[in-house]
Amino acid sequence: MFSLDKISGEIRVKGVIDFEKNEVYKLEIRANDKGTPPMDADCTVLIKVLDENDNKPEIEVTSLSKQVSESSRPGAVVSLISVTDQDSGLNGKVICSLSDDVPFDLKPSFQDNMFSLVLKQHLDRESVSHYDITITATDCGQPPLSAFITLSIDVSDTNDNAPQFLYNPIELYLTENNVPGNPIYSVSASDNDLDENSAVSYHLVREEGSQLKIIAFLNVNSENGEIYALKSFDFETLKTFQFQVVATDSGTPSLSSNVTVNVFILDQNDNAPVILYPLSSNGSAEGVEEIPRKRERRTLGD
Repeated sequence: MFSLDKISGEIRVKGVIDFEKNEVYKLEIRANDKGTPPMDADCTVLIKVLDENDNKPEIEVTSLSKQVSESSRPGAVVSLISVTDQDSGLNGKVICSLSDDVPFDLKPSFQDNMFSLVLKQHLDRESVSHYDITITATDCGQPPLSAFITLSIDVSDTNDNAPQFLYNPIELYLTENNVPGNPIYSVSASDNDLDENSAVSYHLVREEGSQLKIIAFLNVNSENGEIYALKSFDFETLKTFQFQVVATDSGTPSLSSNVTVNVFILDQNDNAPVILYPLSSNGSAEGVEEIPRKRERRTLGD
């Protein structure tokens, strides 16, 4: 690693000096004169290598999971971060930071250059389902050196949204004399969750009440929300009624919501006129002309 000028005693560097490989070199040097007999002397030269900031920090991530549930509480540990720098002193002192606008934070551990990536606030998968988190490690050397790594974290779904109907209540205008068994309307509810948490089924609310007999003639397709009338309605008998449809998702626990449907029966011209008065001798109504009787007017003295 070194050379020695045997005349001047000058020591020069001839190899590549690397502080991270060897911090101290010990040279044993002997000086001889040319007398008779020759005399010599020995000395030890210790060469200490001064560190330069020539190494970037290194980041190692131990991911507990690449997915974080949206039901996770703030403070939950997502990943463990280990940062090393082969330099020494301030050159090896590392400061870590996260990308802006992410609901995560870095918490230092009891060990130097160890950090925990923790959840800083509640997550909502329906708002943001994926995060790319950039961790930057910068040493305190002059000039400072930096390294970064990007973590991709998906937010897993929790059944935290109930099915929702676009309109509630719904007004349905149905013409009387409808064909029994045909669909009269179709309800639809949407669920912002995923997979089973968003799979919606429908059923009718059949509570005890004055309209229970009417609702008994209704049915709903549990898969697509189509509502069927099993009877033909008559405006002259029933002009309006109300029922409720419930939409339930398949999550655990399941969530549901209902919609009220107000049905108004529309009239058709399906009845001929009937004459009720006057009646003929045989009991049927017929036209009769009535001649009013004149009243006599008399004056005083007639």
